[in-house]
Amino acid sequence: MAIKTAGDMAGHNDAVYSGYAVELSERFARYLGCSGVVVKVIKVTELLDVFSRSDSLMAIGSITPTLERAEKMDFGLSYLGSDVSVLVKVETPGLKRYVVRMFTEGPAGKVFPYFITLVLVFSVLIYLAELRSDIFSNKLFQGMQDSAWFCFVTSTTVGYGDKVPTNVISRILTICLMFTGIGFMSVLISSSVAALEPESCISAIGDLRGKMVATKAATASVGVVRQFSDNIHLTTELEEAIAMLDRGEVDAVVHDKPALNYYSKVTGGEYAILSQPLVRQVYTPVFPRGSELRQKWDEFYLSINPGEIRDLRMRYLSESVI
Repeated sequence: MAIKTAGDMAGHNDAVYSGYAVELSERFARYLGCSGVVVKVIKVTELLDVFSRSDSLMAIGSITPTLERAEKMDFGLSYLGSDVSVLVKVETPGLKRYVVRMFTEGPAGKVFPYFITLVLVFSVLIYLAELRSDIFSNKLFQGMQDSAWFCFVTSTTVGYGDKVPTNVISRILTICLMFTGIGFMSVLISSSVAALEPESCISAIGDLRGKMVATKAATASVGVVRQFSDNIHLTTELEEAIAMLDRGEVDAVVHDKPALNYYSKVTGGEYAILSQPLVRQVYTPVFPRGSELRQKWDEFYLSINPGEIRDLRMRYLSESVI
């Protein structure tokens, strides 16, 4: 039995292998009446050599079927569906960038000019409504300043109480101003929280154009990346690609989502996976050409209760996948 390692799919601790792919292979061995499996960790590029020496009867892991591979080996029924996704490094914005994001990317920037205009209009109306009272100065400029002060502290729900409307009209205007202020403060708070979210130079698939993207060589991800970016750096291991992303040598890493989830958590950096995948793919076990085990695998996998499969995925994988 050959295992292609991919984090949650087939990890090891003190030479004891475990994971979703390992669990399925052990169950398949019991289905065949075997006492267990002998695990050999290999790469996809080594499969043909391993099969030719009959060292392995089956390979399972994060292996996706391609036309090139189908000419050299047989694929069994898919046991897992996943995405080819984009991993990016994110950073918490500094103070200047935070203010810019709050007023340019969120709704606060669009609402703010209208809010200021509305407060100034209310300042004039309330000042006129209170001309006969003494809560504002009789001097026009000073009185307008007092009214504007009253309107701003009222609209921001502070309300010091140093000035109080005395007639019905100004009180109605003040009530309207308070509700307007509550609405604006809600928008401002939501925008300020959103602006604190870590950000990246890549926030959508379209942003990959012109960016340097790393992916693991000799994988199905290479062909996917070429559809979205011309600047590709190939690495021998996924960990190397993520290390380059952490050092700022590449802008993104493209690979299978379960593997990206696993290795990004292991490295401990600040990363995010774009919500929109590049493409949907499946994982399948592979067999030497003409192997009778392929049909037996299909029969075995179809015999498993769907609830057991769901439980296995929830136990081993970092997220729910189908």
